[in-house]
Amino acid sequence: MIKVNSRKHNDIVILDLFGTIDLEGIEAVKEAISRERQSGCKKMILGMKGVDSIVSSVIQRLQSTITAFWVPGGRIVLVDLSVGNRRVLEKQAFFKMLIVADTEEEALEALAK
Repeated sequence: MIKVNSRKHNDIVILDLFGTIDLEGIEAVKEAISRERQSGCKKMILGMKGVDSIVSSVIQRLQSTITAFWVPGGRIVLVDLSVGNRRVLEKQAFFKMLIVADTEEEALEALAK
């Protein structure tokens, strides 16, 4: 189960994620990203600090969701990835299409450019 909290910083939407990104959790993340995209969001931060784990079988679904946001000109930055979650995503070559930042401040700066 995952919980998604949404907040804004100027024109940037920040989705703070809490829990496990598994089959059920990925659907909640996809819905939140899609909802923000449909409302006109072009810049987004996914706050991963509260994510305990990412089930490797759902990474492709997460990638396709991010690609759907990215293709029409959107940009997503992942922030606060744990070492374990970073390793899971690196094994899937996940980082080719998005920016990863260590802090929210770095993510905000990256999206301000």
